[in-house]
Amino acid sequence: MKNALNLIILLTLITNAKAQTAHTLSADLLEESRFTFNKKLIKREQYNLQQLPCSQYLFRQSDKCEVDIEGLIFVMDNNTITGIKGIDLSAESLKQINDRLGILDRLQWAYSEASNNEFRSGQRNNHDIVFNDRKFFSTLRAIKSTARDIRKIYGSALSSAEKSEAIAKLRFANVDWQFYRRITEVENKQILASD
Repeated sequence: MKNALNLIILLTLITNAKAQTAHTLSADLLEESRFTFNKKLIKREQYNLQQLPCSQYLFRQSDKCEVDIEGLIFVMDNNTITGIKGIDLSAESLKQINDRLGILDRLQWAYSEASNNEFRSGQRNNHDIVFNDRKFFSTLRAIKSTARDIRKIYGSALSSAEKSEAIAKLRFANVDWQFYRRITEVENKQILASD
């Protein structure tokens, strides 16, 4: 009986440890799944709706996880970037990075979802699909470019204050702010409806 109890306790501890272990997401995986799906379409292969690449947020994760972008490992917890492995970030830099990457992440998800919704609709519009896919890939490139810029800034011999200032001055990607505003309005309506 005592051995069975010890086994149950051990299995519970192992299960809890696995649940707390961070899983890793990657922009490359999102890009590859959409690219592979599109390649099949170009080759005129048959598809079903279950094969659509799923729309996934990179930086909106409620659980603990890691996001690999261009070799930088962003540590996530409760929908927030809490740090970057190997980089000592000031609170201000972390806020700037969260804001910037959060906007780009919402956009990449929305473009992916818009493309998927067009496939799901009865009369799919190929022009809209191509447009949304291009914007999706463009937004992922902007996320990767931002990660490279962060690595470059924090690899330099600047002081902490200069690094924070350099992060704040990073050039923002070419964002369709009107589309972003619509995304925000829809999300706000969903939040209000759920309350």
